[in-house]
Amino acid sequence: MSDLATAPDALAIRRQIDLDAELDEVWALISSPDGWSSWMVDGAEFTGTPSATRDTAGTPDADEYGFEPGETGTVIDDGRRRHVLIDEIVESSRVTFTWWSDDEGDAPSQVTISIGRGDDNRRRLQIVERPIQVAPQARVALPAGLRWDVRMTRAAICLSAFPVRV
Repeated sequence: MSDLATAPDALAIRRQIDLDAELDEVWALISSPDGWSSWMVDGAEFTGTPSATRDTAGTPDADEYGFEPGETGTVIDDGRRRHVLIDEIVESSRVTFTWWSDDEGDAPSQVTISIGRGDDNRRRLQIVERPIQVAPQARVALPAGLRWDVRMTRAAICLSAFPVRV
């Protein structure tokens, strides 16, 4: 395999945290603009057609909103506007999206946020961000990695999930 083919995975940022929270609480954090705004970004607006979460009778619940694959929007991340495309949703398990900014030299990346089973039967929130193109500044992943550390702590605070094992 060439260096170019392996570079994005070698530059992937991986973070995980085990939380004392129910699956639906963690899912709410990762599957909607309001959830993202509570811990991951400073603000989120999505222009796609929202599909409300369905209750057991199959009728939309207007109070809940979940992302749909193919939906687009923007977020404010550390004061910077980023465009977002929702790539994949696996209900109660995983959200994958691509995000990028219009800033010169800022490479787009794909982020997968997943929920699994952690230690002591806790919920594990795991994030993997992979660059799609390797920008010169992507060679230094530390600042982006630190931002994910802060976001994970904010997720734990939102869920009142202390003590937290990182």
